[in-house]
Amino acid sequence: MLNLKIIRKTKVILRKIFRKRFICRYMNHNETLKLHIGSGSTTLPGWLCTDICPSNNKVTYLDATKKFPLPNNSFQYIYSEHMIEHITHIQGLSMLKECYRVIKPGGRIRIATPDLKQILLLYTGQPKGFNSQYIKWSMDTFAKDERDTFGYESSIVFNYFFHKWGHQFIYDEQTLTALLIKAGFKEPKRVAIHCSEDPNLANIERHQDAVNSETMIEFETMIVEAVK
Repeated sequence: MLNLKIIRKTKVILRKIFRKRFICRYMNHNETLKLHIGSGSTTLPGWLCTDICPSNNKVTYLDATKKFPLPNNSFQYIYSEHMIEHITHIQGLSMLKECYRVIKPGGRIRIATPDLKQILLLYTGQPKGFNSQYIKWSMDTFAKDERDTFGYESSIVFNYFFHKWGHQFIYDEQTLTALLIKAGFKEPKRVAIHCSEDPNLANIERHQDAVNSETMIEFETMIVEAVK
């Protein structure tokens, strides 16, 4: 038991050392600093890519619910895609406050996350048009057993959104905007996927690659930008 504790402690120490070197190397070699939170396996060129479970050596460890190992007022841009819904809204506020701390005055944050209003329409709206296409795609992709039992049911897709992928809090535009303002950001503005007034934040969405459908991700995704 003692040996296991020593091994775990050693791993934590080594992870912190490697992360510090990783971050220092990034900051020393990039003039415009850009932080990507919740990268998964995605690596955006020119960005400091971070994740709680790094899947390759181009992504470094970061628990977004804790204090970031980054200096105040240092980054020009922060981006997070389909990540904030995996932590509670209280943790989400803590994350956004840390984002506010490390971003420069005038810096811009971009948050992409599922839109609660769109997801609700799958159940409360008439399942016709694109809603029915989304339901069919979602069940064919993620819920084949349920599809074979129940058919194409919006209730299955709705429940999956809240229970299947570890989602903790699904935002609508009002709640995400309120959280950004509470964290200190100003001028929150909803923007379309891949679009931004700032070219550094345009065309950086990659979640569609993970599920192999640009159209369906565009349907479900809400994106809000704000400035410090």
